[in-house]
Amino acid sequence: MSDRTDGSGSRVSNRTATLSKWRPSIAGNLLLIPWTGFSAACYALAANIDRSRSIIMGVEQEDRWRAAGIVFDIGHPVADMGDDRSAGPIMEMVVEFWPNHYQALYHAGASNYALGRYERAQRYLEEFLAYYDVDDGFSRNAKSILKRLRAP
Repeated sequence: MSDRTDGSGSRVSNRTATLSKWRPSIAGNLLLIPWTGFSAACYALAANIDRSRSIIMGVEQEDRWRAAGIVFDIGHPVADMGDDRSAGPIMEMVVEFWPNHYQALYHAGASNYALGRYERAQRYLEEFLAYYDVDDGFSRNAKSILKRLRAP
């Protein structure tokens, strides 16, 4: 299978390019969402967040959160393994389309903290705690990071 560039200089296979442009004419948006989510996840994992975002934008606005949820499901193991540099942008994009996704908020905050982006980390972690009230390792870690951020 031959490769080509996607316009941004990134190499993509013809199959990926075809799937990311697929549009069912009769089946409607419900069949498009999984294809969009998986295609967007592939680009997100390849660190092409702009392309991933543009693919999700191809879905009706009220369904974009569903496609972003697929991206989250595929990118979540990256975050859980501690790869903050890779996971952060993926989680931030998920939050763009699904603003109250507490797990994406947590990982976006933790990632930004690890990368030294403290204002963004604070915003994401405060949002996380607004939606998540379970007393566990995630909430304790978020509170600990926020405490460090607020210390003089």
